[in-house]
Amino acid sequence: VAEVTCPAGAPAATRAIGPCAALVDRLASEDHLPTEADVAERRRSDHPRREEFEALLHDVSAPCAPPESSATWSCARRVDVATLAQRDPRAYGIQPNETDSARRNFATVDTTYVAQIAAVPRFTETGFAKMTFTDALRRLLVPWYAEHTANNASSSSLRRHEPIPGGFTNVDRVPIDKLDLDRFPGVRLQVVREMQAVLEWWTGVPLRSTATFGVRVYRRGSVLVDHVDRVDTHLASAVLQIAQTVDAPDGGWPLELLLPHRRIVEVYAQPGEIILYEGAWLRHGRPMRFRGDEFANVFSHFAPLDWTGPLKTTPGAPPPVPGSADDRYGGIPSDRRTTIADDGILTSDHFVRAKEDGEDSGGAGGGHKGPPGASSPRGSPQLAGVSAVSAAKDEL
Repeated sequence: VAEVTCPAGAPAATRAIGPCAALVDRLASEDHLPTEADVAERRRSDHPRREEFEALLHDVSAPCAPPESSATWSCARRVDVATLAQRDPRAYGIQPNETDSARRNFATVDTTYVAQIAAVPRFTETGFAKMTFTDALRRLLVPWYAEHTANNASSSSLRRHEPIPGGFTNVDRVPIDKLDLDRFPGVRLQVVREMQAVLEWWTGVPLRSTATFGVRVYRRGSVLVDHVDRVDTHLASAVLQIAQTVDAPDGGWPLELLLPHRRIVEVYAQPGEIILYEGAWLRHGRPMRFRGDEFANVFSHFAPLDWTGPLKTTPGAPPPVPGSADDRYGGIPSDRRTTIADDGILTSDHFVRAKEDGEDSGGAGGGHKGPPGASSPRGSPQLAGVSAVSAAKDEL
């Protein structure tokens, strides 16, 4: 084989003669044509800014230190289910006085848009990463935000944020502000271009920009429940931390990630840092109630150039098998639906209710299965209160 084309998403076995001779030459010693994973890895290694981006990448296995000083943390903290059970329900989730629906009382996880989770392929091994701003982003965003939000600036561009659809936030009861990137198209375009370069390096996939917006400026008491993003447009995403004023010493406001095998990760970022994540399948949010005065984010979303939706195939062809080499991009792991949300842990008062239910039934331990009126995911085991925390396997 002298040449094959390598369009993202095309089955390796049907790649036609085209412009990827260099890639095939490198793989000539292997006994197969390049898979999606092979092509993605080569794109990462050949990216013209690979060394720059790799130098900016953070070690997410590093410990969060010093203890109880999250206001200054820049790290990824692992949280087990036993620790989750000790959370104060009043410090997490939508509070009863912030909703007219009993189903949203203490909600920390959205249960509406979940079918896509088992049908969206991955692009990276972990689904998330963390890095420092590139020099271009730092020079652009830091002075721009300061100029347009200064308290004494008569021309401050901050405005009250409009309602956010989806029911993922409490913005209707806890207002937030916005420095609208759409009013600064030159700034927005530069952010899009820089983040496209970063995310194409990270995923190894050619991407198209689908949405870049903000700056959202969250205020004290804000909540963003764990959720997944739009499956048509938000497959490779980034949240850029622009500025923050949080309570010392322990007012850090992490991005919470619900990973398979009941693993929970809290990602803490400081101004000038970026969290990369695959938001169409990875539940993410900030269910901890914000303790501070200002928390400013820009959001940037992308999708593969050839993305047409989860598990789409040619007419008459069987769907790819999740987790197989024939699947698109990085495939769909078989453990995708093994998060704490799949165990029915959907509210901040889950363990309190479970304990009360167990006591009311004489210790039988029926357990609370989620918000009042909510049904549990089909086939999901349930954790019956704090005493059953040990039943969760492979917590981290």
